[in-house]
Amino acid sequence: MGYIIPLPSRNLNRAVKDIIIIVVGVASVWLALRVAFATDNPFYVVSSESMLPTLQVYDVIVVRNGSTFDEVKPGDIIVFNSPSTHDRVIVHRVVKVEHASERVITTKGDNNPISIPGIDYPITKDEYIGKVVFVIPKLGLVSKVLTPPINYIVIGIILAVIFLSKLREGERKDESSKVDESQAGEGHRDGMGKDDDGGGGGGEGAEEEGSRRDGYGGSGAGVSSSSSSSSGSDDQPGRRVDKEG
Repeated sequence: MGYIIPLPSRNLNRAVKDIIIIVVGVASVWLALRVAFATDNPFYVVSSESMLPTLQVYDVIVVRNGSTFDEVKPGDIIVFNSPSTHDRVIVHRVVKVEHASERVITTKGDNNPISIPGIDYPITKDEYIGKVVFVIPKLGLVSKVLTPPINYIVIGIILAVIFLSKLREGERKDESSKVDESQAGEGHRDGMGKDDDGGGGGGEGAEEEGSRRDGYGGSGAGVSSSSSSSSGSDDQPGRRVDKEG
């Protein structure tokens, strides 16, 4: 006869609460990243070797759209739909930008000998998805090991941690630069104060020297030394991107 050990209600409630927090957190980060990168899907997984050695299979690439199409230049790595069929997503490097009646881009895989018609060109704004702004090596392996939706959740959590760590790193750098500027300002003020004190001391020494030399015309020389001393003190998870080749 089998027995069922009931899960304590407190543990069950905690587990449900944790799952809800994770789901809401991942969804919030996903929506925030979509807005930040101005694209429906900012993440793609590399699935071929045409961009070796720059991009490896299972690398996750972060894509930003917005107004980047008009800013694209040779050397940039972009993601786009296949010009001939629009049924494949490709990531290649821009090799030429033409300005005719409209802006047209030609690309080539780093590991390919030439640009391929219908794949690498002609790419217009209609085919353009976005510009690669960040690469996370081999994170796409999660999508191979785990099945949906677990892989999405894991990748989302990892990306959220990376994104938040980058934000905190930027904040720390800003705070550090502000502290450095503040310390530099205080050091400058302290230095000026010391110079002023030194200038005053020089003046006293000159007056004493002058009083000792009243009979020899030394007073003027002392004042001159004091003046020169004073003046000297100033100074998508899970979505794959094909790379044709």
